[in-house]
Amino acid sequence: MSKRSGLGNQLYVGGYDISGDVGALSNLSTPKGEQNVTGIDKSATERIQLLVDGDLSFDTFFNDATGKIHDALSTLPTTDRQGMFLVSTTRGEPAFAMNAKQINYDWTRGADGSLSGTTQLLQADGNAPAWGESIAMKETISSAGDITGYIDAAQTTAGVVAYLQIFTLASGTPTITLQDSSDTTDGDNGSWETIGTFTINSARSAERLVVAGTIEKALRIEASGTFSNLVVAAMVRRGTAEDN
Repeated sequence: MSKRSGLGNQLYVGGYDISGDVGALSNLSTPKGEQNVTGIDKSATERIQLLVDGDLSFDTFFNDATGKIHDALSTLPTTDRQGMFLVSTTRGEPAFAMNAKQINYDWTRGADGSLSGTTQLLQADGNAPAWGESIAMKETISSAGDITGYIDAAQTTAGVVAYLQIFTLASGTPTITLQDSSDTTDGDNGSWETIGTFTINSARSAERLVVAGTIEKALRIEASGTFSNLVVAAMVRRGTAEDN
């Protein structure tokens, strides 16, 4: 890929697509702490790495329609929330995700009548935030089936971490799995094997899944069972979550 703009970005939080109510990302960072451990016998600074953190902060427009920004963020839950940022709606493009605490839901009313908000998500579950690639971009599985797989360049051997969000589910109880394949050429055909199973199966929910070992070059989301109109987004990062 070449240099590019931020046009067409997507932001999902806990099974809500808030992209249309977000005017800007004010911060998306994964800083690593450091400690200065320079001894008096050294002639240059010596440091060791500490904890990895994550910050996803954004500016918002007020919208109290069902499923929009006020519905999604105003409750300030005490449990973790998954934030997922997609560079575009094209499968295989860069994506970021982390499980975080929502710190605030703040609003400012300007003298000109404008109403603008800010929200901050801070990494919270003890796992490093993940930059990876999207494998499902708010896509619909109408009934038992799959989303066309994304093919990477090669097999990898250090596992994978996957982030999933469910936006809506019309009816039923699906079982959602992460699958890989070694012999596919178009992302859909070939022999697929389940490498991990998500536990969530309801709307407005999210989950992080870790799979160890060898991961084949193609990955996809598959749903089985009796259900209708399941809408999901997912991203993956090859390698363990702690090595970034």
